[in-house]
Amino acid sequence: MRLNSPTVGGKLASSFNTTRRGLLLSILNTVVALRKNGLSVGIGVVIRDYKGLVVATRSNQLPGKFNAHNGELVALREGLLLAQFYNLQVDLAEVISPSVVSFFNDSIPLVGESMFIVNDIKVLFSNVGIIKCLAISNSGNSLALKLAISAFSSCREF
Repeated sequence: MRLNSPTVGGKLASSFNTTRRGLLLSILNTVVALRKNGLSVGIGVVIRDYKGLVVATRSNQLPGKFNAHNGELVALREGLLLAQFYNLQVDLAEVISPSVVSFFNDSIPLVGESMFIVNDIKVLFSNVGIIKCLAISNSGNSLALKLAISAFSSCREF
């Protein structure tokens, strides 16, 4: 089943160099949706293979007060755990927040509560094979966004 054209960094995969050692890349997209009452977040995860075919998805609601930044980190971690659970090799991670991307592509010193989850994500990057983390728009991450929003309708209220 093919859903929407696969994107990398907001560009269609066909216009992006999606090869590594002659192999096409697989992509992990994650999004967080913040609930208006602030008592939970919805998480959407999509993993596509090198052809752009969806191979795994996840939609769940997590109770707790998260700001957008930490919510994005939690969504990325959940996506990586999904890939690890199914033993999927994933090459690229795409998230909406450029500040989250900077944690992994730049050498920004970590402080505060984000430090623990970022360190966990770095280990998961290595476990599933992530070579780069990119920022992408909501429209380029639309399926994961729909899954994150749908998490609120499929779970009981917190």
